[in-house]
Amino acid sequence: MCRTRSCVLVDPTPPDRCPAFCPSYYICYCLPYNIGVGLLLFDLVGIIRHYANLSNASTSVVLLLAICGWLWGWGCDTIFLLWKDKREYPRWLKQLEGDEVNPPIKDPCDKTRFWLRSKLKTHKSITVDRSLPHTNVYTRLMPSSIHGIGVFAIRQIEKGTRLFDEDEEIVWIDEREITSLPPSIKLLYDDFSIIKEGKYGCLPNFNNLTMGWYLNDSENPNVAVDDEYNMSALRDISEGEELTIDSSQFSRQPYRDTARDK
Repeated sequence: MCRTRSCVLVDPTPPDRCPAFCPSYYICYCLPYNIGVGLLLFDLVGIIRHYANLSNASTSVVLLLAICGWLWGWGCDTIFLLWKDKREYPRWLKQLEGDEVNPPIKDPCDKTRFWLRSKLKTHKSITVDRSLPHTNVYTRLMPSSIHGIGVFAIRQIEKGTRLFDEDEEIVWIDEREITSLPPSIKLLYDDFSIIKEGKYGCLPNFNNLTMGWYLNDSENPNVAVDDEYNMSALRDISEGEELTIDSSQFSRQPYRDTARDK
């Protein structure tokens, strides 16, 4: 259904073959479906108005409820599909079709549903994903023979598997603000930051460090890091094997500078 000029429904191109975001795929497949559901709800409001003999005010309330129901079940996904990063679009389609996506793409609608449910207090325990906490978890921290603590596979990881949380916010701090800090604090920035072009890129708070920040360096890494610092397996990784990167490809390495000085 990916076409550059027109919407063709015969012999569609599978979503996973689309190199980038395909507006025509959305127009052909997702938009009519969601519009159709919206029109059905609109017709339902008309039927209720007719048989219940509702006033204009009551009809407006029912219509508002129908719109909220559409947004809750279908419309929110529609908005998500329109605005999602184009490189994630094929993965999102796979997830919609029930395929396993690693890591799973988080539906922004779930955050709204979680907030509403917490305010309404409809139940005590809310599980948005409904999966166990180990779902799509491939690693854990363990002592490393390379240096200190490392990240190790707790099960087989296939080549190309996306690793860790890809929604982490990175803040960039001028290096001049770091150099005057006490040595123990500066070491925290040296160990858990991306250092380039006179700036330190790190999490807004080091209390939120995830496993992706604990990967040790290797000249023969098994994990790739893309331009947005998302990580994926370069090759098949066996259970028990340590995950490594080559941070020299995207960051200065203060620990190597210190070793040379010694």
